Amino acid sequence: MRLHTTNSRKGEIATSLTFLALFVITLGVFIGSSLVTNPSQQTTETQAFAPEGITDLGNRHINVTYEGTPRRRDINPRHDIVSGTLCFNTVTPPQYGIYQIETILETQSGQEYKIGSAMEERITSHPNIYECSSPNSRPRPFSAIYWNNLTDISDKVASASISFADVKEIRLQMAIKQGTWGYRSEEIPVKFATLNKALFVATTPGPTSTPSATPTTGPAQPADVEAKVTINGELKQGFNKFDYIIETCNLKADGTINISDCGKGDNKSTGNISASGPFPYNSSHTLNGVGGGERGIVLFYGYYTADGKKDVTGVVVNRESGQCSGVLINPVGGDFRCKITVNGQKIVQEFNITLPDKNARTFELFYGKETDAKRLLQNCSMTADTLNSSKNSASSPCSAQFADNTITLNYTNTSASSSAEKIYWQLRRCNGKLDQNFEHCIRNQTAQGIDIDNEFQEASSSAIQPRQVRTCTFKLSDFPANETEENIRNLFTNKCTTATPSNTPTPSPSPTGTAVVESYYATFAIYNNTRKSISTVKVKTCYGTAPCTTESINASIKSTQRGVVEYEMKLPSGVTSYKVGCSIIYQGESQDIACPDEVSTTIKQNIIYKMVAHENSLTGGGFTELQASDVNSDGCTNGSDFSEVTNQYAFEVPPTVVNKGDINGDGIINSLDIIYTLENLNKGDSCAFNQ
Repeated sequence: MRLHTTNSRKGEIATSLTFLALFVITLGVFIGSSLVTNPSQQTTETQAFAPEGITDLGNRHINVTYEGTPRRRDINPRHDIVSGTLCFNTVTPPQYGIYQIETILETQSGQEYKIGSAMEERITSHPNIYECSSPNSRPRPFSAIYWNNLTDISDKVASASISFADVKEIRLQMAIKQGTWGYRSEEIPVKFATLNKALFVATTPGPTSTPSATPTTGPAQPADVEAKVTINGELKQGFNKFDYIIETCNLKADGTINISDCGKGDNKSTGNISASGPFPYNSSHTLNGVGGGERGIVLFYGYYTADGKKDVTGVVVNRESGQCSGVLINPVGGDFRCKITVNGQKIVQEFNITLPDKNARTFELFYGKETDAKRLLQNCSMTADTLNSSKNSASSPCSAQFADNTITLNYTNTSASSSAEKIYWQLRRCNGKLDQNFEHCIRNQTAQGIDIDNEFQEASSSAIQPRQVRTCTFKLSDFPANETEENIRNLFTNKCTTATPSNTPTPSPSPTGTAVVESYYATFAIYNNTRKSISTVKVKTCYGTAPCTTESINASIKSTQRGVVEYEMKLPSGVTSYKVGCSIIYQGESQDIACPDEVSTTIKQNIIYKMVAHENSLTGGGFTELQASDVNSDGCTNGSDFSEVTNQYAFEVPPTVVNKGDINGDGIINSLDIIYTLENLNKGDSCAFNQ
């Protein structure tokens, strides 16, 4: 467990991950567009591109991607924020190691002052996923807040007068706080960038100040947009070309792209461009005189058979150097969408496209339940590719395994009633490797419809009685060359069985001495709106039928600070349902202030509390991870929730205001909130899948 605190005046924003983060990926192909990082394209060199105001130092130990020019805080214009992501090149970070991104001002005399930082980050997941070269690399996001004026730096940090002539440099660095990292002593801290002094001012700025050294005024002016495209890989057998079109588009009032406007009016289009090899393929296209203002830019893509049928699965689109930001999700496949701001200066945007591995295929086997309609079950699938990589997304009442090139998927009717449940299997085929499909296989569907259908479903659901277990197996190498629904259904003949397990008594799980199979987290984000300090957060956990236990966590959340406490829930073997509650104690007092509610779940997931502390009460409440990710509360985490979060990206939430886009409650809508929507896409009781 750990504690983060942030001060609303001096401000450090908590960036706490409670589960595996997959930042800057829109699951490109999971819902039709991919966001940034393709692990197979990463190198061991620090990325050279940095936005205006930042100079990357090319440190070999880490790769850093910046989210844009440092910006001024909305709620406190005396602070600026620089955000980005990083991964590790030369060492594997230690389990439970802690690091922090710091902003350092160094004077001409060599004196160093820490003028701001991001929150400390702890390596809580498997360390290998933080390596840049890992097949499943997951870069860590950061948001470093710092004083942007010499008056506050002199008064609040240095306690001495500092002028611009005194400043040697202002830099970003990674400081090691805990663990053995394998760096030499002279390599710590890891210095990776400097900030332009023109972003800083001498005196305390007013609320309308902007960190830009060259602000623009008046209406936005037209400009040319150059798109540089690189295509890597090889076309799979049976496909003879890769086509793409790049167009600019207007935005709707809600900030999403109006596809019907793409390429029309003062928007421009490259027209259809075909590439049949050899690869790598490089090309540049200039869209002349794109209208000024905020626009969408869309890259439509697909690869084709000789008879003109289109597939989009397994394609990875990475945005490289350029202005492209605010990536927008697409509910169907075959395009990549993001935003640009056109205002008189030519924009150059690079796109890197990777074709699916020609020697690999990925399959995902699901179970669905038929009631009034057929709907896929949550957390009830197994994904594997023909190169023996797999992703188990099954949890109770489902279970799965992958061995000997075979997926085995089980479903148990755990209903307390005597009613049968109608269960059916569904299989999807995608081209490319597991990581190229971001560990899920999407339907091969675009805005223009389906040319090659890659989704196959059982003709009739099977009735599964209470306590019965349905098991279906699928051997990847048995997939037929002619992938028709009839052939796939024939493939599953005699591959599904239903059985009732023997009635062998099972001992009840014990809270002690029981093997722990999984850990989940309860996160408590608390803004202290009192003049007192919060000294303790007490967490109550009730696992299954075992007695509830309470554990006290030392905290130090001072007045007007925001704190984030993480508590690791170690689930005993066999437990899937549990309940979490909490309370706080103020320093010098003994009375428990109870949290507004307790959170119960019947599936294994993280718990998130977002609360404001008052003198005698806590307001706000707790949510399951699925509830918190469903930003618009329609019962399904989908593209609408993702868009709500991305459209508010970098917005700072006032401490006492409720904004559901701030999913983890850390006070800023950022990459961490995007991660929650991506990890839970198409989960929720009201989700309907391709009905």
